[in-house]
Amino acid sequence: MVEKNESDDYDEFDLWASLEEMGMCIARKERTVTKEESRRAVKIAGSLRPKIPSFMVILQSSDITHNAAYVPGKFANEFFSRDVKSIKIEDDKKREHTLLNNWRRNGGFALLWAKLTRNNSLQKGDICIFEIVPRNGFLLKLSVFSG
Repeated sequence: MVEKNESDDYDEFDLWASLEEMGMCIARKERTVTKEESRRAVKIAGSLRPKIPSFMVILQSSDITHNAAYVPGKFANEFFSRDVKSIKIEDDKKREHTLLNNWRRNGGFALLWAKLTRNNSLQKGDICIFEIVPRNGFLLKLSVFSG
């Protein structure tokens, strides 16, 4: 049996710090991450321990209603050129989707993903991990962990 201790409760700052230590970027948005979401996110990232560049999105209602996922500025600026207007995403079923992106002034960009959210039945609370797949051209592999 695992005992719960105070360090099991992550606030938003601890979440970003913990994920950055694991090499995972996360989009900072104008919302609060619940303690439950934080614990799940850290647990998932800890179990994956990605060896390739990756970022995480904890889905909120606005991500689905606005049909956009925000790529963290740190990740976007390091791995993408502002000339890039679209990105290929491979979902869990190995289907490729070409998504348009919309660069933001403050860094990072939004992936416009209406069809991808419908095809994969994404919902609030789902945790999405995007990993760079080395190949000719650019591809992000999407892994979804249901909320």
